[in-house]
Amino acid sequence: IRQGEVADVVVPNVGISVQTLARQVRAFLGINRSREISGEIYKENGLLFLTLRLDGKYLFSSPHGVNPERPAELFVDAAQASLQATQPYIFTVLVSRRDKALAITMLDASINAASTEHQERKFAHTQKGTILDALGRYDEAIAAHTAAIALDPKFAWPHNALGFLLGKLGRHDEAIAEFKAAIALDPKYALPRINLGLHLTSLGRDDEAVAEYKAAIALDSKNAWPHNNLGEILFKRGRSDEAMAEYKAAIALNPKLAMPHNNLGEVLRKLGRLDEAMAEQKAAIALDPKYAEPRINLGVVLREQGRPDEAKAEDAAAIVLDPKL
Repeated sequence: IRQGEVADVVVPNVGISVQTLARQVRAFLGINRSREISGEIYKENGLLFLTLRLDGKYLFSSPHGVNPERPAELFVDAAQASLQATQPYIFTVLVSRRDKALAITMLDASINAASTEHQERKFAHTQKGTILDALGRYDEAIAAHTAAIALDPKFAWPHNALGFLLGKLGRHDEAIAEFKAAIALDPKYALPRINLGLHLTSLGRDDEAVAEYKAAIALDSKNAWPHNNLGEILFKRGRSDEAMAEYKAAIALNPKLAMPHNNLGEVLRKLGRLDEAMAEQKAAIALDPKYAEPRINLGVVLREQGRPDEAKAEDAAAIVLDPKL
């Protein structure tokens, strides 16, 4: 399939045109730059097979045929090979979820390959830094993010990631500088504003943090985290109704986040609405069974309801999850 260079014929017994299939390949694999995917769909022993080339070079052949009535299944096996070849830094995000060491090895190969384009190389350094950070290899992570910045000083992502890491290491002034650099480079990028807000909150600079969270909400109205974080400051200031509204907004945007449920439960408990508070704490626990704080808070609710034995059980479960409590 080579869109624009062949007639828009229909694949026999499938009823889908070649150009339609070409568009599906590009859409399915998220490929929108100038590199060319071409190939053939052919029928053998009553099954469909797919062969793909990238820029004229062999890329992929179907390991097995699929039913002609389900041609989209051809692209499932092709996705991994195509994504790895065209956007390896994205492919390694998926790999890193199950094998971070393998993901780093793959990223190093991409970084060192002469054929890797500049755009891909800077993303690879950034992704490598993020994985190294997750592994606690902080010096290497800093080096990776710094390499990405050196490749493209106007690239906001590594500044944000480096700021997050520096903040964990207690290098507050440097962290704030990196977040602000990311914001200056990409004023529509909400994440560094959220991270800057968190960092400012940890330093007791709540007024500045509120401004960052509100800016993040304006930029990304579908992100639950700035609502949750803003709610925490409002609750701390005794503005329970406003805090509750922010927590509810966070839950509406992302019902699977445990923290806003836990935080909403605390507001409800303070207001004496114990049954509702308990429901929110239990929701938080169900969403994240390894999250210790809602168990502690549920224990408080149970004590206020005169159920000390159940409260002790929640305390014990919380300590198992987090012995530092």
